[in-house]
Amino acid sequence: MLIRRGRRVADYLNSACTALLVGMSDLQPNDRAAVDRHLNFCENLRIHSEVIESREPARAVAEWARTHGITQIFVTRYAPDVQTLVRLAKDMQVTIVAERVRGA
Repeated sequence: MLIRRGRRVADYLNSACTALLVGMSDLQPNDRAAVDRHLNFCENLRIHSEVIESREPARAVAEWARTHGITQIFVTRYAPDVQTLVRLAKDMQVTIVAERVRGA
């Protein structure tokens, strides 16, 4: 849902969309397979993806976004250090995307 939301907003704003993954080197095989599926999904939606390594995901995302002129960040509420990211990215719009609940 997060990937689709980012793509829809980018299309609406007629802008580029990038999926950023922090810390792929520490993933377990099952998690790595899930991430690979998400990266393939990004590719199918014509979303550029980047993988960066950092022990401080929130700081890495904020710095990467600032360096690349990003104005909007979409993140899941389950991402590590979401509140830290919001605090570090005060000059950007950070949207926390909730999961869609089926049957509700």
